[in-house]
Amino acid sequence: MQEFLKQCGFVIISLLVIVIMRQVKAEMHIPVKLVIIVALFSVCVGIIGGVVSSIDELTSYAGVSKYASVMLKALFIGIITTVCSTLCADAGEGTLGFICTIIGKAQLLILALPLIFEILETAVKLIGGE
Repeated sequence: MQEFLKQCGFVIISLLVIVIMRQVKAEMHIPVKLVIIVALFSVCVGIIGGVVSSIDELTSYAGVSKYASVMLKALFIGIITTVCSTLCADAGEGTLGFICTIIGKAQLLILALPLIFEILETAVKLIGGE
């Protein structure tokens, strides 16, 4: 909990720095924002890394590691897509952010295709087809 409060404090201080930079030196607020985002994203990767290893360990015992892997990849695609799209929108490039969102959705579809085929094969077997 204490670590979470520190991280939230860093976010609030970062917000203040970005707002002040926008007021004082407008051309520098975007590079400062990018540095802060990279720092915060690295914190997130560290947090998520521990969760991923725990989930991987649990799912390997249950024999569903393939499905957990797809789930985690989908989660990361969603997070990265949201971050990229929001960065584009913040920079005034909403169309580029929209394209980023479409790319992320296409990647999710590609990721899900093997599972979709597996579900269809199982359904056909249950129905009695070959």
